[in-house]
Amino acid sequence: MRVKSFYAEPVSLITKDGKQLVILNSEADTAGHADLKIYSEKNGSLLFEQDIAINSGKYKTDILLPCIKEDTDVRFSLFSKSGEELYSTVIFWKKPREWTFYVMLSSH
Repeated sequence: MRVKSFYAEPVSLITKDGKQLVILNSEADTAGHADLKIYSEKNGSLLFEQDIAINSGKYKTDILLPCIKEDTDVRFSLFSKSGEELYSTVIFWKKPREWTFYVMLSSH
């Protein structure tokens, strides 16, 4: 499998059960599975790893990943099942916002 492009977009407004929505965009010549590994650019530590499916052509999918604790630069890397790096990109990942909603009843 050859990955022509890959980009991750963490959505800072959407969380569920301690996980944050991340939109993955990719373009590949064939379909298959890859290992997504996310590294801290600050110290190089592995933050998260997950098997993901990649379709041929342009493909967009949503996944939920554990929330980060602070805004930071991270490296999203795709690896083949044999361990070959297919694509790598660095993004700025913002921690999710915490919201409090108040509901107030009113009548006219």
